[in-house]
Amino acid sequence: MIDQYQNERQVEYVFDEATYQLWISNAEEPLRSASILARNSGITRVEMLNLEKDCVVIRKEPDEDGNWGDLIIKRELKRRARKRVLKINEESKLVLENLISQSKCRHVFSQPRHPDQKLRPWGTRIGNRSSPGKACPW
Repeated sequence: MIDQYQNERQVEYVFDEATYQLWISNAEEPLRSASILARNSGITRVEMLNLEKDCVVIRKEPDEDGNWGDLIIKRELKRRARKRVLKINEESKLVLENLISQSKCRHVFSQPRHPDQKLRPWGTRIGNRSSPGKACPW
C-alpha cells in the first residue's frame, strides 16, 4: 500500500497488466526502468531524473510487508519543500540496483553513453518550444 498525501490525486492505471508487460518487454532503457519504477512506486518523471543514490535505501532482506527499502524524495520538488518516502518492491529493487551499478555520477539515472552524467529531460526544439518524447536524450 502506498500512503498518499492529503489532496494528492488518485492513480488509475492506463495499461492493463497484459499491455503493461508488452510495453516493458519492448521498451528500451532507460525508459523501461523508468516505467517499472513509476508503476511500482508512484515516483514522477521529475523525481526520477533528480533521484540521487543517497536517497535510495535498499535492505538485504524484505520487511514484513515485502518491501525491500525506500526511495526518499526530497529534492527538486515543484511544491513546497517536503519529503515523501516511497516503498521499493522486489521488481523496483532489481531495477534500482542495475541503474545504480551503471551510474558513475551521484544520480540514479545517468546517460547511457555517458554514465558520469545525469540523465536529462529530452525533446526536440521547435522554435522556442520543446516537444517531449520526439527525440532521444543520447
